[in-house]
Amino acid sequence: MTSPSCWFDEIDNFHHGTFDAVRGYFAAPVGRGSPFHSLGIIVFSRIKRWYDGESKLHVFENDPASLIAIMPLPYTKYHWSAKIARAIVGFYLRHWQWVWSTIIAILGLYIAVLALK
Repeated sequence: MTSPSCWFDEIDNFHHGTFDAVRGYFAAPVGRGSPFHSLGIIVFSRIKRWYDGESKLHVFENDPASLIAIMPLPYTKYHWSAKIARAIVGFYLRHWQWVWSTIIAILGLYIAVLALK
């Protein structure tokens, strides 16, 4: 049995009909040439890369004669739409109880109004 960290690679290399009895899973040709390379996996990986942003280093100019050296500062640059998506997801994760209780209350009021008509 393979470890969970290798499962994505197995999905990436999946090919219908070729079972590898030694490894215990379906074997496949490697790469995007496989006809069963899932479009969903490609789309998901691009969305994940967009949502995670691009990691960069802010490098400071250090004076070679100085005794103090400032190390580079890592930061992540997000696309403007990814910032909005992260704000919405962050709000939902912090306040999901209120979101769901409000939705249920509004649906209950809507059903009550429909029942009175």
